[in-house]
Amino acid sequence: MTTPHAALANIACPYCGGQFAQPPGRKRKCPRCGNTVFVKSTPQNRTKRLMTEGDANEAERQWAAYHLRQESLQALQPFGLTETDLKREIALGHTERDALSVLLQRVATETSNLHLRKMAYYSLAICADKEGRPFSELLRQAVRCQLLRFKQSGVRRVAILTSAPSRACSECGALANRVLDIDVAINLMPLPCPTCTGTLFSENPGFCRCSYVPDLSNLGA
Repeated sequence: MTTPHAALANIACPYCGGQFAQPPGRKRKCPRCGNTVFVKSTPQNRTKRLMTEGDANEAERQWAAYHLRQESLQALQPFGLTETDLKREIALGHTERDALSVLLQRVATETSNLHLRKMAYYSLAICADKEGRPFSELLRQAVRCQLLRFKQSGVRRVAILTSAPSRACSECGALANRVLDIDVAINLMPLPCPTCTGTLFSENPGFCRCSYVPDLSNLGA
């Protein structure tokens, strides 16, 4: 029967070469040399193996870079952008996060597709929140694109839809089901709620997740 740690490449201490009696499941001191040995893998080699502290730190750095790249690609996928586009911006001297923002900003300002513009601005707001930067104006632009798209489709009135009651703050909850003429909503912009206390990734309040839906209450009247 395969043991939980049988996948370890070897059980030799990376410092002194001494063998462990049992495969370590997590970091522990080598009984021979006393150095702390770590059990890690890397994105390039998923087999767990024993590492020095320096190698373990490098493995953590590689995993952080890998997960950041996967997040970036996931954010770009709805816009038909690929890793090639991301690498092109990085080659120009941008960091990974800046390259992602440049590409999303390009979509937000250059495409005529209001739905894609809305998603690009919302993705930019998420990026800003993760980095602790201001995101309110980006959320506002996303909502404006949503309203303009509704108007373009002939919607005349919209209703405010809040997130689930357990997630909506009291300020947003007070707006639930409020109905407005589309032009009033565009001019007054009650969303994103300016007094929202909700958070998403950072501790900065105001990441309002309320949205609009077409008002169908008088349909056929």
